[in-house]
Amino acid sequence: MLLRILCFCLGGLSLMAQAEQQAVPYVVGGQDASQNYPWMAQVFVGDHRCGGVLIGSSWVLTAAHCTYDETSESKHLPVAQVSVVLGVYSMVGPDDSRALAVSEIYQHPNYVEPGQAGIDYDYDISLLRLATPQEIAPPILNANGVSSAVNYGAFMRLIGFGRTNNDPLNPEYPPVLQQANLSLYQPELCANAWSSDKLSEQMFCAFGTDADACSGDSGGPVFISEGDGYRLLGLVSWGNLSCQGSPGVYADVGSMCTWISDTASLAGDSSLQCSEASPSSSSGGASFYLLLLAFPLLLHRRLQHRV
Repeated sequence: MLLRILCFCLGGLSLMAQAEQQAVPYVVGGQDASQNYPWMAQVFVGDHRCGGVLIGSSWVLTAAHCTYDETSESKHLPVAQVSVVLGVYSMVGPDDSRALAVSEIYQHPNYVEPGQAGIDYDYDISLLRLATPQEIAPPILNANGVSSAVNYGAFMRLIGFGRTNNDPLNPEYPPVLQQANLSLYQPELCANAWSSDKLSEQMFCAFGTDADACSGDSGGPVFISEGDGYRLLGLVSWGNLSCQGSPGVYADVGSMCTWISDTASLAGDSSLQCSEASPSSSSGGASFYLLLLAFPLLLHRRLQHRV
């Protein structure tokens, strides 16, 4: 009975959520990160800022909608307009002395920019090759879908430098790295919130009880701890503009990991490997019943109009 009530309420939110679909470039309701992450990337693309994550000595992942350029033959920005700053706890700019040049951009060939045929933001992933290799231990690249690594309702962590309030007309940005905990959402509940025709197998949904469900820098990492390191599960992709009242949608790294490793290998670097999660990885975190406990908080969030 509780589940039926939950699904009914989510269905009531779906029309509002569908009207506000947009790439999401911010963290709302998070807190200062408890530590620095040396593989966290601030990615500067043209006139915009995105998140990213170092996954190998020479490779950074970010969202394809960050690098997309419909005017170019390659459909992505030229490398001269892209730079990366790694492992800096404070927000910086593209002119920072630690900024690294990008030598190559590999945007997923199946990426769907809104307005094109297909599901908006499908295959929302780009692989950036750094001009200078870095000696930083990266997170593990998850193989297979996100549910192979974490149970539905289990906690994941999101970090980013993006906007921290819900008002796009009066943006507020944090001076330091922000973090938030998210729970993996059941696909059928996500479809009730957004409608199934907006979702693909290359996406997953997540929400937070004390942070907005669609929070995070575009292209920024969603991950879990594993042993002495971390496992990368997804990248921030899209949500609603107010970043309230509906789950956020993330690019599923594991579902596209073969493309990542194959692309790097064809570029002459076979070091990127996809790794399957151990059974213990998916057993931690919260149970699905946290969805039932947390949902009233989502119902009380006030949606704002898209501008």
